[in-house]
Amino acid sequence: MCSIPPLGALNKITREYIYPGIATKADKYVCPDCDKDLVLKKGAKRVHHFAHAKSDNPCSYYDKPSEAQIHKDAKMLLKKVLDSKRQLVIYWHCTSGDCPEDSDEYEIPIISDTSVIKIEHRFNHNGLKIADVAYLDNNEIVCLFEILNTHKTASDARPEPWFEIDAHEFINEVNNSTGEVVVECMRDKTCDNCKSVSCIRCKYMSPRWLMHTNIKKDLCKLCDLKWGNKIHLEVPYSDKDKVKAYGGRFDAFYKKWYICDDNKQKTNILKWWKEYIPTSPN
Repeated sequence: MCSIPPLGALNKITREYIYPGIATKADKYVCPDCDKDLVLKKGAKRVHHFAHAKSDNPCSYYDKPSEAQIHKDAKMLLKKVLDSKRQLVIYWHCTSGDCPEDSDEYEIPIISDTSVIKIEHRFNHNGLKIADVAYLDNNEIVCLFEILNTHKTASDARPEPWFEIDAHEFINEVNNSTGEVVVECMRDKTCDNCKSVSCIRCKYMSPRWLMHTNIKKDLCKLCDLKWGNKIHLEVPYSDKDKVKAYGGRFDAFYKKWYICDDNKQKTNILKWWKEYIPTSPN
């Protein structure tokens, strides 16, 4: 794949942005930077691309584009893809490192009659911000996009959901594919499953995927390895000596008596006292 991404052009008549993958030789195009005439090249060896017509003072927009020019083209291209209702799918890898799920994907909704895609959209989020590209519906933000240039955007600088896309990868993907466009989100982001929560028993912070999510909510599985064979009981105070005689012990955390799962009298004990299922305290 060529290291220079195939940048788009402007239709000479309508001034509409067009990327090489959908451009036709029936139309005329000009350079967005110098406004000079272009030639659309559709060869078999290289991806479709624009080039300047012969000139004594040629523009370097397509031969040696700057990062700023590539960044600008990617913004116009993203707007074009969304406006044309081409499906955009963004996937990202959890940066936790231990995540059991590792990756996820997000299908950008197809725009409707009430939707608009805006470049350089101003909005308020912890102060005035400007998004490279914004997807709005009824003037409300659906999602935001940042085109990765030299520095990543701070994660708290945008309301969710928002995505950061590498300009080179995006331009190449759009022009080299025909169906849906699939690109990676470049954000350093930890998924909800890996966000740390406090165990109600040991108080240590652990990722959510190490927590019980049903009966023993917010109770980490590491704790469960140590005391998971306990069967807690609803024992009235008057029966404390009796349950103790049958191997019962008192759990100071839940303030309940319990027996171990391998207790030989377990069947009878569960007939005498109802099992208590530990839950998160209020």
